[in-house]
Formats: sequence, C-alpha cells, structure tokens
Amino acid sequence: MKKINMPLAGHDMGFGDVNEEKVDHPSHYNTGEMEVIDVIDGLGHAEGFCIGNIIKYVSRYKHKNGVQDLEKAKWYIDYLIKKVK
Repeated sequence: MKKINMPLAGHDMGFGDVNEEKVDHPSHYNTGEMEVIDVIDGLGHAEGFCIGNIIKYVSRYKHKNGVQDLEKAKWYIDYLIKKVK
C-alpha cells in the first residue's frame, strides 16, 4: 500500500489558529497507528471515498466553511491524482 504525503500543514485558512490543522491530516484522524484515509485505501475504497468527499465539500462550501471546504475538496482531488500517477 502506497502512503501519499499531502503537505499543507500550518497553512492559515483564515479559520482560527494556524497551528490547528483542519485540512491536511487533522489530528482527530491521526490518533492511532494509521490515518483513516490509509485504512480506507487499504480496504480498496479510496477512490469512491475521495469522490464522495469532493462532492460533499464542493456542494456545501457556500453554506458552511467557505474556502476551507474548497481546500478540503482540493486535498481529495490531489490525493486521487497522486494515486493514479
């Protein structure tokens, strides 16, 4: 299984503390030995999971978290691009 590193840590999205990462590997997804996306990928479901999250974040960005949701959608798009290269 290929782990994909997607650095955005410390990027200020304009939504609070710069040190509290909200897009790239947030701490609430990294409490165990593996990050959640790695488990989903290991089970063979990364593509569908990513596409679902892209749709979710793009659909709600105007009504919920603005640019932060677009950054999250971009993270999943970039993840898929790296998976298929």
